[in-house]
Amino acid sequence: MPKSGEHEDSASGSVNVLGTHSPTECEDRDNSHSLKGENEPGSEPGPGTVENRPATDDRENGLPLELDKILERYCQNPIVRMRSEATREAYVKQFRRLAEYIRIEQYTRRQLAGPKGKHLLLDHIATNIPLRSRRPVLSALAGVWKVGLNLPWPIDLRNDIGKLPRTRRRETPQESVVKVWYQRLKDESRPYVKVLWLLIAQFGLRPGHVVKLRWSHLRYDEQGLPCEIRANGADEGFKTFADLDCHIPPDLARALVQLRKWLKDSSESDPILPKMAHGRVKHQQLSSGKLLWGHWNQIRARYDLPKLRMADLRHWVASRCRDEGLSEQARAYMQGHEQPIRNMGDVYDNRSVETNLARQAQKFPHGVLGTFEKVDLEVMPDIPKDLLDLLVGYHDGKVGVLDLIARLDAWKSVPGVGVSQNEP
Repeated sequence: MPKSGEHEDSASGSVNVLGTHSPTECEDRDNSHSLKGENEPGSEPGPGTVENRPATDDRENGLPLELDKILERYCQNPIVRMRSEATREAYVKQFRRLAEYIRIEQYTRRQLAGPKGKHLLLDHIATNIPLRSRRPVLSALAGVWKVGLNLPWPIDLRNDIGKLPRTRRRETPQESVVKVWYQRLKDESRPYVKVLWLLIAQFGLRPGHVVKLRWSHLRYDEQGLPCEIRANGADEGFKTFADLDCHIPPDLARALVQLRKWLKDSSESDPILPKMAHGRVKHQQLSSGKLLWGHWNQIRARYDLPKLRMADLRHWVASRCRDEGLSEQARAYMQGHEQPIRNMGDVYDNRSVETNLARQAQKFPHGVLGTFEKVDLEVMPDIPKDLLDLLVGYHDGKVGVLDLIARLDAWKSVPGVGVSQNEP
C-alpha cells in the first residue's frame, strides 16, 4: 500500500508522487463514458465548473457526509438530468462503490477537499478497479465528485494514474444469431413487440432513442403510411444530441400503423412506445431502458432465442451498412451518430437530410433486415446478363415497375429465357 501522498501504478509498479493538478485533465475522451461538453475548451461551463456548482453552506464543510444527499445533488443537476438514465445510474453505482469502500460517512467535505480525498480515490482505484475498466470509472467518479460533492477533481490522469488502455470495443454479433431472431419475429402479431424489435433491428437504435420517439416524429407518404423518422437530438435529449433521420421500410411502416390502432387514444405528442408494465399502457409516460430490457428478455424467453442484446444489433446494423456501401453520413443519420468529421472534406461534403434518406432507401428498400431476403438467382447459360441486371435492379428498388414491364415484354419472344430461384 503506498504511503499517503503516493500512488502505486498497478500496471507498471511505479510510484507517483501526488501533487495538485488541473481537475480537467482526467476527463475521459470517449464520448460514451463522459459528460458531453464538460469543461471542454470553447464549451459552456460544465457541471464541475465554478459557474455551475450548487451553493453549499460553509457549515456543511465540517459535518459528516451523507451519501444520499450527495447523489441527490448530482442527479438533480440540470446538465446531468439531460444525460440518459442509464448513464446516470452507472455513475451513481460507481460512486456508491467508492463510498462503501472508503466509508464516506466518517469524513467531512473539508477533509475530502484536501490530500486525504485524493489519497482515498487513488487507493480505491488501485485496489478495486481493473486496469481496463479505469477509464470509464474515473469519468464516473469525477462527474459525481464535482457535482455531488461540489469539489474540484483532484486526480491528474497522466501523473497520478499513468497510461490507460482504451475501452474494449464490442464485437459484431454473428449473422446466424441475428437471422434466428429475424425468422422467429418476422410474423410477430403483438404490435408493441413488433415495433420494438424493428426499431432496434432495422436501425440499430439505442434504447434512449426508442423511448423518446413520438408520433410527431413520423412523416407520411401519399398513401398515409409512415415513411420517415425525423427527430432533433438536442430537443429530445438523445445521448450525443445527434439528429435521427431514418427511411422507414415497409415492415416497420405496417407495424406502426397496427400499433397506432392498438393504442387507440394516443396523440401526436405521445411516445410511440409508451410505458407499459403488467400489460397496462400509460400513453403519455415515457418508458425506460429497464422496461425495454424487460420486454426484450421476455421476447427471448418466449421464443427460446440465443443471447442477443439491443446494443449488439447496433453493431450489426453498422457492419451491414458498411458491407452494403451506405455512406457514413447516411448511416450517422440512420443510427443517431454524430456526423463523421476527420478532415476538411467532411466539413464541406455535408449533404442534405433528404439526400441521405434517399441513400438509405436505395441501399435498403426493405430495411437492413431485408438483406436476409435477397433473392439468390442462378444464371442459366441462355439468360442475357442485362435481363439478370434488370431483375436485380428491380429487387433493389433501382428499376421501376413500368420500366420492368416494358423491358420484360421485349423479351417475351426470345426463346430459352428462364430463371431458376434458390431458397436463400
